[in-house]
Amino acid sequence: MPAELARRLEHTALGPAVTRDGVLRLCREAAAHAMLGVCVAPSRVALARATLDALPAGGDVAVVGVVGFPHGDTLADIKAAEAARVVEEGAREVDMVLAVGAVLSGNLARAEDDVAGVVAAVRAADPDARVKVILETALLSDDD
Repeated sequence: MPAELARRLEHTALGPAVTRDGVLRLCREAAAHAMLGVCVAPSRVALARATLDALPAGGDVAVVGVVGFPHGDTLADIKAAEAARVVEEGAREVDMVLAVGAVLSGNLARAEDDVAGVVAAVRAADPDARVKVILETALLSDDD
């Protein structure tokens, strides 16, 4: 894999059947290829961070914690608390799933509040941590 491509990729394991060994393998592969990050469920963030820190060059690989996965319909305050927690456990980035149902319902204020709450929680936990919003565009029409 070309190095310039690897540094742009987040190696991901988010399925419900991901095992501890699966997370370890994910981290080893990401470190071996000098990938940008590993993307894991909140319950796997601490394991991923500890694993990467123990690997040569693993400290350069970011841990990305995904919150509100897979549907984004988590209560806003719970999603924000989950975001803060994954940062506390070692995530350098939080990928949040937008409440697409709110968007589809025309409740853009709820969707905006959802994003703002996560961003505020992440900034409070670590001002340098990043937040990305996952938008399920396949569920939206051109008008949406």
